[in-house]
Amino acid sequence: MKTEKELDSLLALEETWWHQRSRAIWLQNGDKNTKYFYMKANQRKRKNRIERIQDDSGLIHYDPNNIEVFFIDYFKTIFTSQNPINLDDTVQVVQNNLTVDMQNFLNEPFTKEEVFQAIFSMKSLAASGPDGLPALFYQHYWSTIGLDITASCLDIMNHGGGGGP
Repeated sequence: MKTEKELDSLLALEETWWHQRSRAIWLQNGDKNTKYFYMKANQRKRKNRIERIQDDSGLIHYDPNNIEVFFIDYFKTIFTSQNPINLDDTVQVVQNNLTVDMQNFLNEPFTKEEVFQAIFSMKSLAASGPDGLPALFYQHYWSTIGLDITASCLDIMNHGGGGGP
């Protein structure tokens, strides 16, 4: 048991060492206009590229325009109401579990502090948004764009994007 834990610890240390070593190489060579940089960029591009997709009927699409349409339709479908039935029955399940204070809290408008907390709790480089910018961009330039971003987010979350009060 002790030897197994020691082995796990050593393997974790080795993994950390390799991770740090790879980052050091990237920091040394990654921003330079080098063969290494282009190799890494192209490798990432190949890894992230979607060359084909299979639709619900089993057809495989290779055309980038068809792939784009498929994704747009898919996400429109999952983010559109399905007009649920028996909603009253569903609400009855949680109705007595929510106190008046909880209901009031849930009905409060979102605040600028919550927008700030959401932006800064995102992983900096985990995934870019629909605008192609990672969270790091917003975090780094918050002093410049924070007020506009906050106003836009609050407008959407509190007023449905309708430009309310």
